[in-house]
Amino acid sequence: MVLVGHSAGGHLAMWAAALARVPVASAIHFEDPLPVRGVLDLAGPLDLTANIAGYERLCRDTVTTGLLGGTPAVVRERYSQASPIHLLPVGVPQVIVMDEHEDFVPRAFAEAYTRAAPQAGDHLQLIVVPRVGHFEIASPRASPWPQVLSAIQSLLDGQLPPENQ
Repeated sequence: MVLVGHSAGGHLAMWAAALARVPVASAIHFEDPLPVRGVLDLAGPLDLTANIAGYERLCRDTVTTGLLGGTPAVVRERYSQASPIHLLPVGVPQVIVMDEHEDFVPRAFAEAYTRAAPQAGDHLQLIVVPRVGHFEIASPRASPWPQVLSAIQSLLDGQLPPENQ
């Protein structure tokens, strides 16, 4: 199974792939998580502790603090158990696709994850697509869709997509 998600769904796909890394004592620990072959994050947040104000301003809602029941200062353990960057290594190939001028998930945060994951032993690829927006990344009618399909197929095959897509 390959997990795919866009925006908040991208975060959930990455988190679901990392469930085996959630501490046993956690209320959100799963004894037998789904067997995941790979994960594709379409412009989703990878570190819920970063850019909380930005996400909540753009989404016009308390999307992060509402999900986790408070700020990192109040419920730090929840953030460490729900943020993919804090659950590394995930242990499966990962592809992150984002647009060149991403508003919702600043590229610097995706790049921080793409530096941390290999250091933890994970294999991943960051694909930055020019001239599209946050929502076009996930649209079957937009120009990045062939790259998304190719990435899904590569992950199903247990590998990362070719670098030159």
